[in-house]
Amino acid sequence: MTESGPAATAADSAAASTSTLETTALQRVHLPRIAIQFCTQCRWMLRAAYFAQELLSTFGTDLGEVALIPVTGGIFTITLWHAVQPESSAAGHESSVSTQETLLWDRKRDGGFPEVKVLKSRVRNVIAPNRDLGHTDRALKKDEQQDAEKQTELQEENRMKKKEKDCEDCEASDEHGTFMTMLLLGGTNVRIFQSFYQSAGGVERLGGLISSLFDSVSRCDVK
Repeated sequence: MTESGPAATAADSAAASTSTLETTALQRVHLPRIAIQFCTQCRWMLRAAYFAQELLSTFGTDLGEVALIPVTGGIFTITLWHAVQPESSAAGHESSVSTQETLLWDRKRDGGFPEVKVLKSRVRNVIAPNRDLGHTDRALKKDEQQDAEKQTELQEENRMKKKEKDCEDCEASDEHGTFMTMLLLGGTNVRIFQSFYQSAGGVERLGGLISSLFDSVSRCDVK
């Protein structure tokens, strides 16, 4: 049974009002939209405004809007909403446009606050991947090269330290072997070999002594 009279009129009016509000809300959201949430207790408003100014100065009308959202609890996040291009369906009809949310920066997740060049690069990578940011890209490339050089230097330093340690282990093994040989050849004259071993250039002197001992043994065998 269909309602009529004042009740039906009120219901139709309410439905029309809701639809109008939803349409108006959608029209008021300009994409791409960046929202910067900042903690008012931490007094981060000027910092948030600075980031908003830098983004607007660089991207201009490529951004739909940049919003500053005051919150509490030590929060500082930068979020981007942008429209996703519709995909063609199997029937050849385009699907409706959807909105994708990307968290560009979270102070707690990423640690501290972003550098402006890093933030601009992250925004560019989403809304205009092919755009050249000029000096910002050059600065980022320079930083990447410096990081790569530091990584290479660190790897080389670790390799040299490992090599030096291996050499020290080899030298210690050689010295130990030489000392044991001298003990075996020297019999009870342990103190003599200890003095050679502990003195400066002891390894070379021990080697010479071993050669002399071998010569003496050889002469004894000949006799």
